[in-house]
Amino acid sequence: MSNQTEDIQREIEESYLSRLENIVPKDRDFLSVKEVADLLYLSDRTIRLWIDIGKLPAFKIGKLWRIRKQDLIEYIQMNLRKDY
Repeated sequence: MSNQTEDIQREIEESYLSRLENIVPKDRDFLSVKEVADLLYLSDRTIRLWIDIGKLPAFKIGKLWRIRKQDLIEYIQMNLRKDY
């Protein structure tokens, strides 16, 4: 992988992680499905599907799904494309 490609990859990762920090208040460790969907520019349905198939760790409180902020960060880091 070239240095330029690595730099682009790092910028993308930093952008996602920076947006995550701006969306989630510092005192919150959990996100709703809607917050994750907005962050990743995906639909709520896609996030719920990822939860249902085990692609994204989450837990349910009553009828509401919650995603740990740290689990989302790890998901983003692991799933950013490595080959541009």
